Amino acid sequence: MRHTALFTCLALASCDSVTTQTAHDDEREVSQLAVTSVVACNPLAFTIGSLPSGQSASTLAQRELSGTQDVWANYVEFSGGSEASCTFNVGSGTAAGLSLGLNYRGPQKSEMRWTFDAYDNAAQAWVNVGDNAFAGDWTWSASSISLPAPLARFVAAGAVRIRYKAVGSADASQLDEWSLSATMESTPPPDTATYFVSTSGSDANPGTEAAPWRHINKAAQTAIPGSTVKVRGGTYNEMVTVTVSGSAAAGYTTFQSYPGETAVIDGTGVTVGSGAHDVILMENRSYLRWKGF
Repeated sequence: MRHTALFTCLALASCDSVTTQTAHDDEREVSQLAVTSVVACNPLAFTIGSLPSGQSASTLAQRELSGTQDVWANYVEFSGGSEASCTFNVGSGTAAGLSLGLNYRGPQKSEMRWTFDAYDNAAQAWVNVGDNAFAGDWTWSASSISLPAPLARFVAAGAVRIRYKAVGSADASQLDEWSLSATMESTPPPDTATYFVSTSGSDANPGTEAAPWRHINKAAQTAIPGSTVKVRGGTYNEMVTVTVSGSAAAGYTTFQSYPGETAVIDGTGVTVGSGAHDVILMENRSYLRWKGF
């Protein structure tokens, strides 16, 4: 029985739409995880109140305290009646996930409410996304709050604004962490080049449609970021080691069967390297797509 292509992707977060096709037309797909980063508050701006002496907004970038620890330099205290906002620079792309990371100490919601609001740029208004309902009474309480869809309304010029506001002035509160986990997806630009592979080609060729390469492995080590490799129909008995990548700027590098044809990567008799088990190896690669094999 013919061996079908098996993929090794040692950095799953960098593999997108990897599709293999068996002799029975079964498919499996591994989708790339969009880039997720934890973004710090910069700047912290007070509308009401001010940053206490000896404290810094930079400490909000990560969680440091627990229980009833009280290290003045490791948190920011907000006096009763305060109102402040953080700007989180998430960069370009489409927001696929936005979630606040919080570590709060202060009164419980039943005693005094502190709210978290996100600025809706489309409506030009603040939208409440959560409050201190998760917190115990004056003990460090960690939580996350996901912003509700549609997320595009919260991103403008690559930034998200979050407001922290007291409902009343009876008591202060403290934040040890106020960060934003942002998952952003990039929109690929048009392909920068198109290459061709054919069973009748030669790796000495330039990889054009008229003079295609012979092996997919040649393309996998030659194609430039953002390009497309079209593989003519037929069986390719080879091991493919992918050393190319796409990029955020150039877009995805795509490997696909030629339109209307099906290319098969067949591992029969192929000797793989030491420690390898599959005939397609992608290690620490990113922005790659495989279609129609």
